[in-house]
Amino acid sequence: MATRSALINVMAGAAVRAARGLNRDFGEVANLQASEKGSDTFVAASVKRAREVLARELGKARRGYGYVEQGFPAQPGDPDVRAEWLVAPLDGLDNFRHGVPAFATAIGARERGVVTAAVIYDPLRDELFWAERGTGGYVNHQRSRVSVRNRLDAALIAIEDAAEGVEAARYVALHTVLSPRVAAVRKFGAPALDLAYVATGRLDAMLAIAMAKEVADVGLLLVQESGGMMSQLEDDEDANSAGTMLAANTRIEAALRKCLRQKHQRSPAA
Repeated sequence: MATRSALINVMAGAAVRAARGLNRDFGEVANLQASEKGSDTFVAASVKRAREVLARELGKARRGYGYVEQGFPAQPGDPDVRAEWLVAPLDGLDNFRHGVPAFATAIGARERGVVTAAVIYDPLRDELFWAERGTGGYVNHQRSRVSVRNRLDAALIAIEDAAEGVEAARYVALHTVLSPRVAAVRKFGAPALDLAYVATGRLDAMLAIAMAKEVADVGLLLVQESGGMMSQLEDDEDANSAGTMLAANTRIEAALRKCLRQKHQRSPAA
């Protein structure tokens, strides 16, 4: 059984406390779908409560840490401590808003510019995906490892996008190229869960367009400590300014890059 450090316990405890309210509120969301006012106001209040719980719990545990939350200005911490929290209170907001059970909370600890600990918590399934630099990745108390699959045509992958503008067009392009070449493509609407699933071998790869940096930084450590890799598709000529992140086991990562390069190198007459 894995032994969690004090730092991971702090992060896990904060995520679990925030999840109590999210779970309770999620149970009410389905009842609001038929309301003329809809669930937006209710969901906004729920997210606000989760944010407050996380800020309070994390701030109480590590007073010198700064606070970097998805979608909000960073709050600097003690310059002598040189550490900060990376927080995405509710990744998969649209799913939550529509009563779809796929969302998560992501928390990372960055010390002197390096992410040293990461937590992704799925409150509905009570699954805690966590990692510390140099000690491996875990799901609850079991070691997590990326898949060993090496054939692209047998791979299950996820593609996520920001669902608007150039990101949406990029998603269509990636889906069009890859769907005939892999076993199946999924879109869960919660990149943090995708990264956790890559780390545990449930997905062989995920590509995310314009993923929130806090989620990417947390997921990167989790995937790496589980034996995988995560990088930007810098050699992809269709990539937009936000970039396309790729997380996978090393074999599938190489196969995906090769597949995308071949597509771009193919002549119009081919």
